[in-house]
Amino acid sequence: MTEEILNKIKHFINNNQFIEAEELIEKSKNTNNTLMLYFSGFVKHMLNKNEEAIEYLKKIKKKTPEVFFLMGNIKENLSKLDEALDYLNQAIKIKDYYWQAHFNKGLILMKKRNIEEAEKSLKKVLKIDQNNYNAEYFLGILSANYDFKIAEKHYRKVISLYPDHEQAHAELGKILLFYGNLKEGWDEYQWRSNYLEKIYPQNIKSVPLWDGKNSLTHKLLIFREQGLGDEILFASCYNEIIEKTKKCFFISDSRLINLFKNSFPKGEFLREDIFSKNTDLSKILPTARIQNCNIPKYFRKSFKHFPNKRNYLKPNKVKYEIWKKKLLKDSKGRLKVGIAWNSSSKDDSENKKKFNMPGILAPIEFRLNEWEHFLSIDNLFLVNLMYKNVDKEINDSRINNKNKIITYKNLDIKNDIDNVAALLANLDIIISAQTWIGDFASALGTEVLKFHNIFSVTRLGQKNIPWNNSTVFDSKNGSWKESFELIKSLLNKRMVK
Repeated sequence: MTEEILNKIKHFINNNQFIEAEELIEKSKNTNNTLMLYFSGFVKHMLNKNEEAIEYLKKIKKKTPEVFFLMGNIKENLSKLDEALDYLNQAIKIKDYYWQAHFNKGLILMKKRNIEEAEKSLKKVLKIDQNNYNAEYFLGILSANYDFKIAEKHYRKVISLYPDHEQAHAELGKILLFYGNLKEGWDEYQWRSNYLEKIYPQNIKSVPLWDGKNSLTHKLLIFREQGLGDEILFASCYNEIIEKTKKCFFISDSRLINLFKNSFPKGEFLREDIFSKNTDLSKILPTARIQNCNIPKYFRKSFKHFPNKRNYLKPNKVKYEIWKKKLLKDSKGRLKVGIAWNSSSKDDSENKKKFNMPGILAPIEFRLNEWEHFLSIDNLFLVNLMYKNVDKEINDSRINNKNKIITYKNLDIKNDIDNVAALLANLDIIISAQTWIGDFASALGTEVLKFHNIFSVTRLGQKNIPWNNSTVFDSKNGSWKESFELIKSLLNKRMVK
């Protein structure tokens, strides 16, 4: 009878019927059987009942590599990474060719930001299984932190083993774009999974993906990109795609709807939060769909296709005039300078939360006092453009007291985009670290001095940002001294005008 029950449980597990397996286990009275204990632990783990799973596994007297491996997975789920590593090491000690244990160990070491040891574990996987494309992929993720050429080789190997590996194509696309290879880069970049479409009903999938052809006959459904800054960046293509298609329906972040309607009056803009709950396509009858980050594939095929005029956003006229009067009164004739010295947002990408490490991809950010050299010159009216609370950093700063940094407490920089746009458009100049504020301001036509890593889709391997008119500053031999001096000189010249 026990053998029959075990086979049924195994059948349920193999078919991912974990609730049914759990019910059968609960009915069985033979809980001392080693395989039954293991199945019980595995099923409880798959149902996210990890503490119960541990209790079952502890009852197993003979500890096998599989038991240690499962305990390692459970401890990882409980965020007890050191304990997880200990269990995986015990599994490997018994069974050195256990590639699954080496693989999971590598991923945990990635979470712990231990690049060197993580690489050793993943390379061990390839020694055991030379065609393991998952190990190749994560080796690509690791090496992208210090050498794109090595990362590119890993991603191309993944694709050779598994041609439909979306993440490998997308990561390869980013690297190619970082080097300015637009043609192949956009082709690979379009493999990015559309995380937004996944929350919509299946009827969205009935709308075919646009292939860039017969544009004048199409009514396009265009989905926004993940981050606010990315959505604004790729919106630089909106005027062109609107002019070259029959109709465009843009699914946008609700915060940007009014700004986009004002800037692109011929487009139809729908709030993503509402559209995702009510996807009645019969009202718009789209003939094709596309993610906005894939529009450049058809409109930015080379750098000559980036327009000379790059201020494409228009603030609300009424709000613009209100801020114009307010800043005129507050600044008292001083040069109005907006500042954003580090990122105001937390990265919501699950992959980056887990695996991204400081390296050549790290965004350029600063502490406020590092900008003391150029922010302490006289006659500057400094406006804080950070939406996280930085009051303490401002109070502790060594910036010239004459240039008191103003924070408009009633302005919600994160959510009140219409007023933020009106404020940015009225500033004389904006100095920005690698944040969306700088790109946003430049898209509104404001002069922007920006610090930005060359390895990004924003910069595309160029000296300056092709999408907008920001002037980019880089470090020289690891020092920002020369750039800071140039910014100081530019500010002094602006005050003379």
